[in-house]
Amino acid sequence: MPRFVGETYPVGLSRDNLAAAARRARFIAAQMRAEGHQIRFVKSTYMPAEDSLICLFDATSADLVLELGCRAELPIERIVEGVDLMSQPKSTDVDIH
Repeated sequence: MPRFVGETYPVGLSRDNLAAAARRARFIAAQMRAEGHQIRFVKSTYMPAEDSLICLFDATSADLVLELGCRAELPIERIVEGVDLMSQPKSTDVDIH
């Protein structure tokens, strides 16, 4: 399933408000899966120096991520597809001890 990055620039929202929004997003993602949508909230990271919140989602489309953001009252301003470089090691990877 594709991985999407949702960017939020929550001017004026406190860290507690952002944490609550991330919890709502996780809950809404579970509701959406129960409705038959393929979406999962992976994690969020707040960057205080940038006053921004980055959320990772696994979903079949960016539209599902946008819908989740609306339903969770998480103001996602930009959604881009990303690639998790560490999720699938290749046989050529070397294990260093």
